[in-house]
Amino acid sequence: MVELKVWEVPKTEKYPDGVKYSLYCLETETKMVLVGIDNHHPKGHHIHFGYEEQVYFFEDVEKLIEDFYALVRVRVYCL
Repeated sequence: MVELKVWEVPKTEKYPDGVKYSLYCLETETKMVLVGIDNHHPKGHHIHFGYEEQVYFFEDVEKLIEDFYALVRVRVYCL
């Protein structure tokens, strides 16, 4: 299951880029996160691979979506 949510929000201390997002690819039966990228406060931009997290370097929404699908292709097709 894949879900992409991207909102334009006012630029604030919490969201200095003026965007809030949540992009996830879950394994349907177990709901295990295969790939997730989000920027909720206070963590900021980060990637989920199952229970692991890494920093994500946000550039813009177009690159975010490209990066997400590239990670999904690698992660899902290599399992």
